[in-house]
Amino acid sequence: MTRGNSMNKLILKEVSLMVPGGETIVSAVDLTVGPGASVSLIGESGAGKTSLALAVMGLWPGAMTGEIRFGDRRLDSLPAADYRHLRGRELVYMPQDPKAALDPTMRVGTALSEVLRLRGGLARGPAREAAVRWLERVGLSKETRRLYPHELSGGMAQRVLIAKALSLGPALLIADEPFSALDPTTARDQIAVFEELQAEASFSLLLITHDLALARELTDEAVVLRRGQVVEAGPVRDILRRPTQPYTVELVAAAGLVEEEVVHE
Repeated sequence: MTRGNSMNKLILKEVSLMVPGGETIVSAVDLTVGPGASVSLIGESGAGKTSLALAVMGLWPGAMTGEIRFGDRRLDSLPAADYRHLRGRELVYMPQDPKAALDPTMRVGTALSEVLRLRGGLARGPAREAAVRWLERVGLSKETRRLYPHELSGGMAQRVLIAKALSLGPALLIADEPFSALDPTTARDQIAVFEELQAEASFSLLLITHDLALARELTDEAVVLRRGQVVEAGPVRDILRRPTQPYTVELVAAAGLVEEEVVHE
């Protein structure tokens, strides 16, 4: 699953995050997502996964120490204007709730074409045409472009969000619990769409999830986070088959994976 430009490596080195009140909630995290690689950040709610994603996107509201590099750029010291240029183009964040991430006042087609026009540099006509093509690529009819977000099912909204996230060809996609709001059948359909697009494209993936089966399916490497600290990291299948830390053993057991697939050290 290694694809993409060598300049697109994401490196977090000794990253610690503090909330505005001063409390440290993430401590000295090291994480690397190579060019075209797929890495899952695993942990229960409150582990600090989304906080790290916001830090990578330059949206963390508190203090931060350590380094965040993307290619040859130091993101932690990047001017705000340069960061705004990266977000939505090279760096894309896909939040948990697809409907909440869509503008409720805009039709789906208009919202997608505006992204392609304002961030992709397309003229209005080509942007509208490209928006329809992207809706069709994720399995939606062109008539979907006329709908507002509140008229979409959860699965349709997820497909629109995938189209929006990938339409500009990002170098790195951060997907935050991307299918957790969907019922199992709908989630399975959306995962299949995502896998197909992932195989076609050249983006790196940082998957934030508590779903170990999803991490195993979509990523090659995993970093396990507990209370803001890395407790285990390595190939995802090795970690899930042979967890070495008690916390990871608990996560694997709670996930209900087939017992034959898991070997406790």
